[in-house]
Amino acid sequence: MKQTAVTPETEQQLFFHNYARLPIAVSHGEGVWLYSNDGTRYLDMISGIGVNAL
Repeated sequence: MKQTAVTPETEQQLFFHNYARLPIAVSHGEGVWLYSNDGTRYLDMISGIGVNAL
């Protein structure tokens, strides 16, 4: 299976920018917590925005 990475340049060209982007790279998530590459933990408080419209 071929995988293609989305670079910041292609992301700017291809996606809508409805919300401000955080300058972090998320490495993984556990429940409501997101973890950056340096191990910083963030509470995911915006995940409901997309699903609440369904």
